Amino acid sequence: MIRRRAGSGARNSPQNRDAMLTYWSGMRTSPVNIGPIVELTGEEWIMTDSRQIAKAFFDKLCSGDFMGGFATLSDDATWTIIGDTPLSKHFTKDRLISDMIPMLSTFKEPAQMAVQEIIAENDRAVVIASVKGVGPYGPYVQNPYCFILRTRDGQITEIVEYLDTVAVETALVGRKLVDANA
Repeated sequence: MIRRRAGSGARNSPQNRDAMLTYWSGMRTSPVNIGPIVELTGEEWIMTDSRQIAKAFFDKLCSGDFMGGFATLSDDATWTIIGDTPLSKHFTKDRLISDMIPMLSTFKEPAQMAVQEIIAENDRAVVIASVKGVGPYGPYVQNPYCFILRTRDGQITEIVEYLDTVAVETALVGRKLVDANA
């Protein structure tokens, strides 16, 4: 599906797109999947498919380009890290950059993230990922964990991160897990 804004003209209409695809695909009578979902607005293309938006965001994070990833967040985006750890907070985009980047720089070995699966529908995407690295207090492993994203106008507006809070406490905060019976 290609969304078009009012005034973008009939040549970008879904009906015209389907007719062109049928023509160019020879004898096929049904439209061809043409890849990422985009919207044409003047000179720029905007992704409107939550799966493609999530993939582009996590491609940046997985390559270590955190600032590039954060650039895909809308200005009013929020990121919530669940739990009761010192890192479990509700961040605005500005606070995320000012608080999270310094924390990531404390890793003795940079965190390496890998995405296992992206599940998407409408404006939501669920990303199942893993991460491994060495935090300031020891090995940091999140295997697997989950992000739930909401998108709007080609950007991410909300992220809720569900993670192993014990891994955060031991590797990033320096707290030790003790037996409750001790």
